[in-house]
Amino acid sequence: VVTAVVVGMGNPAVPKGGAERVVSNLANRFAKEGYKVYVATEWYDENEFELDSKVTRVHVGLREEDDKKSRVTKFFLRIKYLKEFVAEYKPDVLVAFAHRANYRALMAAGNSKMPVVISIRIDPAGNYDAFSDKMQIKWLFPKAAGCVFQTADQKEFFKPYLQDNSTIIINPINSKYFGVERSKNPEKAVVHHARLVDFKNQPMLCRAFLKVHEKHPDYVLRIYGPDSFDGTKEILEKIIAANKAESFIFLMGASDNLEKEIPKGEVYA
Repeated sequence: VVTAVVVGMGNPAVPKGGAERVVSNLANRFAKEGYKVYVATEWYDENEFELDSKVTRVHVGLREEDDKKSRVTKFFLRIKYLKEFVAEYKPDVLVAFAHRANYRALMAAGNSKMPVVISIRIDPAGNYDAFSDKMQIKWLFPKAAGCVFQTADQKEFFKPYLQDNSTIIINPINSKYFGVERSKNPEKAVVHHARLVDFKNQPMLCRAFLKVHEKHPDYVLRIYGPDSFDGTKEILEKIIAANKAESFIFLMGASDNLEKEIPKGEVYA
């Protein structure tokens, strides 16, 4: 059995993010196909998405005794702990998810022959163009066995050597959404789902719906998604309160039954 390792370096303050969802989906599918899978994470919290019982989660992040250490020391400790993980489990493939995880995985692999597959999961403009990124990309990315992009625009941002050694794979879809039929009697509702975080721009959605509601007062807006704790939820609550919109704009929170909730609405935003 080939050992496949999926490295998900998420942020514990960002629950149920897209990268974490894909890590979980891939890990579960690899396990189903007979691969031995380890999911290495930097946080101790509960799994954000359900993992197959065959998948082993391993903590590779900072430890309690590291809390008061300097930022530079923590930087090198994260690489050290990931190196220890690699040395212990000897994976055949290391798959890195998230921005800094790409750098750490390549540094942890060092000059070994273990292939590291990196993935670009955000808009590179504004996220991979800082001076520190340019230095790390120049030094580390040529060592990658390959790169997975989500979009052609992401791919075109990088130099040809990485483009040539890459593929585009869009996000997988949970099979529970296949064959879901729209309601024959949809509710007069606009539905939206995403975690409440600044770059999703749900405040704009709320302000737009306020204008819609003036012309169509019988419609409501339902926003599904967990709080990212970056202040977005509070902004939305202020917009709702300031416009006395409590009766027609609803923050529904996270839901594991979106395949049932989304089809109820007449419009999906």
